[in-house]
Amino acid sequence: MQYVCVDPKTLSISVRTRPGAKLRTVSCEPRAADVIDHPISHAILFGVLYPATARKDRREGRTGIKRSLRPPDPWLVSLGLVMWDGIVQGFTWDVIKLSVKAALKRLQHERIAPIDADIVDKRASSTEFGLSWSEYTKEGKQREMFFGLRRFHRREVTRKTSPFQPLLDPPKKKRSRSGGATRR
Repeated sequence: MQYVCVDPKTLSISVRTRPGAKLRTVSCEPRAADVIDHPISHAILFGVLYPATARKDRREGRTGIKRSLRPPDPWLVSLGLVMWDGIVQGFTWDVIKLSVKAALKRLQHERIAPIDADIVDKRASSTEFGLSWSEYTKEGKQREMFFGLRRFHRREVTRKTSPFQPLLDPPKKKRSRSGGATRR
């Protein structure tokens, strides 16, 4: 069994086969779908994952949906511990972000956290040279001429699949009002 150990003083992460004595540990063993095994898991589940899914539902126009989310994965709990220890120690947000990025990279190297390799980043730029003026004809049509230098930049980031989205339980089937019997 593997444990992710977080050192609260240095905000570093290590993966061990036994829990550390003075380190905060998160177990990586498979567990039941409704077991919250770490105190920070509760904060992540009810402070981050539930509001994020409710916000997504509101954006898509769905109302009245009740979700039952699974507890967060061990890699997410360990990143939450790194953030929490950084906040408690009074580090600046830049130091906390660097620590979390280093921890995520370490967890991805150990194959505990998912690798987000499906991001496609396309950048394009174009340059025009000319002089610009506008002229209107008697019919109201506009003609434009351009002399000078113009630069256009375009960036397009797409994500095919996101492993960081919370896992949702399948929606429950509704019963008919006639006591379960349906007409055919």
